[in-house]
Amino acid sequence: MNQLMPWDGVVVRMGWPWHGKIRQPNNDLAGYVTLPNGATRPAIAYYGNWPMNHTHLFDMGLPDQDDQQVEEQGGKWWGRTILRGGGNYDYQLYYGGATTSAEGQSYTGDAPFRGLPLWWSSDEEPRRPLYVDIYLNVEQGSYYLDFWTKGGTIHALRKKITLEDVGQGAGQPECAVKDLLGSNFDYWFFGENVKLDYLKLLGVYRNRLLLGVVVTQGDGMRQIDPPPGTSVVSGSSPSGAPQGLYGLVEVTIAPDIRDPEADHSQTVTIDVIENRQAALGNPVHQVTDESSQPGDPIETTLYREEWNQTSGLLTAWYDAQGNIQTARYNRRHYALKEYRNEPGVTTRTATERSSEVALLSGSGSVVDSTVLTEQFEAIYIPGTGLQITRTVKCTGEPDDVTTYTDPDHTGGPVVTPPTTTFPPGMHIVNTVATYQWLVNDENMLANQDQHQVWLAALSNNSAAICHIRDPFDYPEGQTTTTVSVRQGPAVRLGGVTSGTVTDTLTKSKPAHEYRRGFFWEPADRWVRASCNPITGELSRGPECIQYLTSWV
Repeated sequence: MNQLMPWDGVVVRMGWPWHGKIRQPNNDLAGYVTLPNGATRPAIAYYGNWPMNHTHLFDMGLPDQDDQQVEEQGGKWWGRTILRGGGNYDYQLYYGGATTSAEGQSYTGDAPFRGLPLWWSSDEEPRRPLYVDIYLNVEQGSYYLDFWTKGGTIHALRKKITLEDVGQGAGQPECAVKDLLGSNFDYWFFGENVKLDYLKLLGVYRNRLLLGVVVTQGDGMRQIDPPPGTSVVSGSSPSGAPQGLYGLVEVTIAPDIRDPEADHSQTVTIDVIENRQAALGNPVHQVTDESSQPGDPIETTLYREEWNQTSGLLTAWYDAQGNIQTARYNRRHYALKEYRNEPGVTTRTATERSSEVALLSGSGSVVDSTVLTEQFEAIYIPGTGLQITRTVKCTGEPDDVTTYTDPDHTGGPVVTPPTTTFPPGMHIVNTVATYQWLVNDENMLANQDQHQVWLAALSNNSAAICHIRDPFDYPEGQTTTTVSVRQGPAVRLGGVTSGTVTDTLTKSKPAHEYRRGFFWEPADRWVRASCNPITGELSRGPECIQYLTSWV
């Protein structure tokens, strides 16, 4: 895997001497890397269903080697390499161009290498990496990490995993989880008894693996409404609202994995770096209800629900020295409902739903912040009629206000605007879906734009707050509309990429109809980036709309 491969005691050149940023137009066309001299070589940043925007540094301390012929062509034989891939479900990592196998055949999942390269500092030099395939399997309700080793001896090793092993045992806080329930669309549940869904590969360093914990519906969890604007009803893609990390674990593998005859009871160890409590930012739930009592002359409702999360985990990775680095967030979300009915005088209904979110570096400093608020008010005065006002406020955007007045309305307002709080587990900050006031099936609230704000892990080693403003409908008689997207400063490996990037995307009605937010292609690329694990350079924003990107 390394560009200089110690093989049977001999250091040889092996691998791919072409380095730089990969740009791939789409899944169907091979990409290319542009070399320092402007030349290009074929390379892929996306294969099948697997994005390769996650990156990892593989470095056994070997020196670079000189090769005049290669260097004249813009290449260099490094003693280290950039691995790309991993993430959800799949632990396949790629290096080099990865467009063909070693035999020159079209690329399949088995070439040029499958699995993770491991090595141990205790080995004599020159060291030889061990390639290991890793799978998370579920059998009869139990979870197992299965290891398949390569490189001369092929054998299997199984490590049983409990919920306690990954920080999800008894005493952990309630959370929201996603469950596909065998369909293409997500359902959300809330409770404390979870099941393990998968372990997300975030980093590999020597003989250690960094895995993010993702959980799903367990026994006794109750179904809850999805965030507005992300359900199948309001128009989302099959992926639904983004799901958070519920824990962080590190897997350490001992060198005796190479020996099929060894006692493997202690070969694989799992350490909890962050349990659910820590990863979800020590969530605190507060509810206040100051409503009137039966018999009070003026009927009132005052209900407030609030979630606070402090220093939650957004993503994590290894730096070049093997230290665990993180991107984090603070999140405060509340919903407020007020109702006042003084018979014969006035009836007022008001709701407010708001999110305050901050993106934090690993040191805890605030890198970016956003507030998104939706306010709804309906007032009925006998003899005067009904007035409704809806206001959407979002940091960096002008207030969006619409009103409806009906002087002939009688009987008071009958309104059920959304007042949902989004509990921990949803890495969506808030969505404001257009609330419709229908009169004779006509929407009287001026079709306001929809806003979504996401706390987005752009890759394993980068994160940012992303905003999208999506028109409620396509212009009359037109099959396209424009969508505004924004991404603030990004936390990444090695520091922060400052500044805000923006773009305007064109959405096609025949292709996407009413899919909202980042739930359509190429808008989903806006919440994806790729960070060079050697230089820290971040490929993001408009470039990622145009290309699927990674590094090699």
